[in-house]
Amino acid sequence: MEKVEDKDFKREIRMQNMVDKLFTIVKKEEEIKEEEIKDEKVKTEYVNGHFGKEIKISHNEKIKHRSPFIPDGPLFLLLLGQSGSGKSCNLLSIIPSLSKKIKRIGICTLIRGNKSHEAIKNYCDENDMICRISYEVDQSMDMIEALANTRDDLEDKICLIFDDFTNYSKSRDNPFNRIQTQSFSQLRNYGIECMITITQSALNVPTLIRANSNMRIIYPMSDTFAFRSTKDDIINSLGSDASVPFEKAYRMIRDVPFSFILFSGNKLSIKYPNKDFEVIFDSSRKSTESEKKFKLILFKKIRNYQTEYDDASLDELIDTTNKILDDGLMEYEEIQEIFKKYHIDEVLN
Repeated sequence: MEKVEDKDFKREIRMQNMVDKLFTIVKKEEEIKEEEIKDEKVKTEYVNGHFGKEIKISHNEKIKHRSPFIPDGPLFLLLLGQSGSGKSCNLLSIIPSLSKKIKRIGICTLIRGNKSHEAIKNYCDENDMICRISYEVDQSMDMIEALANTRDDLEDKICLIFDDFTNYSKSRDNPFNRIQTQSFSQLRNYGIECMITITQSALNVPTLIRANSNMRIIYPMSDTFAFRSTKDDIINSLGSDASVPFEKAYRMIRDVPFSFILFSGNKLSIKYPNKDFEVIFDSSRKSTESEKKFKLILFKKIRNYQTEYDDASLDELIDTTNKILDDGLMEYEEIQEIFKKYHIDEVLN
């Protein structure tokens, strides 16, 4: 009897050992899987970089706006033009064209009773959006921070509008400029994906915002200084070849009320009322083979006349040639007159 009990006990021990062994094996397999998953989470991937290997990171997807004329991603728009030119009406076209992710709009302005602002607020109420308006410079930053800090969904993005929000002082301590600069540089990590600055002159806009604006809507302006500063900004963005097309387009919009120039991406376009946008300059456009051939013939001709003209005249001819070829905006008669001036109009034939 004792021997039977001893056998049963030993069998039970062996079974228990087997269970323990299986449990240990399963536990180890689970631990190995957990380690593999952990390794997958922290595993670093590399791509080719400037100096060798570069650590690969995933970038946030750009927000997509609802108009092909508005560049995707963060939008920093300057809306420039003299009083009564059409800036406020244009703003009412821009707001519904922004990304659906923009759920909050803040307006900083000194103008009370503006019908465009009231229309934007009504639009927000009807589309489950939040709109806040600040009329006092001392309260504006509190309003902006409240829009950013009270979001239930951090995916909700914010659009700030600064409408003639200036005291025309260029001082760094100017509270109007300081609020705009701080919103641009420090609060972008708090959901501000769009800033629209509306003013009669780019000279009223902080330099940091002017330099980083990726879209401009330009109406006729009231003074020469405003025009020159805007032209300089366009040249800084698109290159010197954009100078002549911009000047010509600006002369054209001055003759047609409520028309404007659009700078977006690599392009300058002109927009007349009730007509489609017309591209007048594209810095990404490459010269065709015929243009390259024409340029080669022309420069050979220039070389032949080097001994007949001083350096200034030669530089003028080369500069004019580049503008003709790269911009493609001058009329045939204008080109012919210039070539006749330098006795090389036969190059056109």
